Amino acid sequence: LAERTRAAVDAGETTYHDARIKLTVSVGFAVAPAGSVVTYEQLREVAAGALADAKNAGRNRCVTRTLGS
Repeated sequence: LAERTRAAVDAGETTYHDARIKLTVSVGFAVAPAGSVVTYEQLREVAAGALADAKNAGRNRCVTRTLGS
């Protein structure tokens, strides 16, 4: 899902004051194994770390982290 969203944004562009603007997005995605019990804060923290990794790797990327890995 995250990669499809990133690719769709990357394929688009917009215009502002007659200038083309290319769009990109970085996504940090957190997942938990089926049946695991996690809190919102745990998911948020892991997703924030994944987003930081995506931006540090050059932006316009998706990084997925699994809780407990």
